[in-house]
Parts: sequence; structure tokens; C-alpha cells
Amino acid sequence: MRHATLIALFLAGEALAHPGHGAGGWPSATLSHLLGEPDHLALILLPVAIAAAWLLRPRKPPKALTPRAGSDRVPLARQ
Repeated sequence: MRHATLIALFLAGEALAHPGHGAGGWPSATLSHLLGEPDHLALILLPVAIAAAWLLRPRKPPKALTPRAGSDRVPLARQ
């Protein structure tokens, strides 16, 4: 049953394809189709924008590994 779901998921895009898909031809025609259609362009640029936002996010400086003032005392064991 899982395999049927995966097959339906991957083939659903072909069922909704607009004219120009699967025509074959020159790689430049395929590239111009991908960069000329708004839906393809959005699916290309969206992951790029998300990756850029993640990589360029402000980062907090790492916490110092030195102990705080007054924390060099060792707690006494309870008896």
C-alpha cells in the first residue's frame, strides 16, 4: 500500500502538467521552459531563498566556557 501511495504522489505532477512537459528536444529548450514558467521558477527560487535566509541568519555568540564569578566554589556534600 505504501508503494502505491508513493507512485501516486510522484505521478500526480505529470497529470497536472501544462503544455511543454515531456516534449524532449534541446537542453536549452528545457532550461528556458523551467526559467520561463512562474510555477517552475517559484519552486526553484523558494528553496534558494530559504537556504539563504538560514545561512545568513544572525547568530548568537557562543557562550564562554569560563566559569562565572563565584562559581569556583565546590558544594559541600550533604551528610
